[in-house]
Amino acid sequence: QYNKCVACHSTDPGVQLMGPSLHKLLGREVGSAPGFTYSLAMEGAGFTWSESTLDAFLASPSSVVPGTSMPFGGIRNSGQRAALVCYIQSLREAEE
Repeated sequence: QYNKCVACHSTDPGVQLMGPSLHKLLGREVGSAPGFTYSLAMEGAGFTWSESTLDAFLASPSSVVPGTSMPFGGIRNSGQRAALVCYIQSLREAEE
């Protein structure tokens, strides 16, 4: 499911595209990847990325962070979201 993200997000550390790097996303405060300029909405979101917050955000980004500038409507299929969250989790585990 990462193919829906690859045009805007890298998984490499410090590689910022249209969106921030997803490197070490889980456990990171929202809007805090070094070297990326976030919208005020993302900077002020006030939560940390976890499996559950990422799942909710992927379902409906603008519902979780109203005012986000991310041009993505979300992934409605819960199985597809779960696969994507699992993939992002696996990147973190591979580095540990």
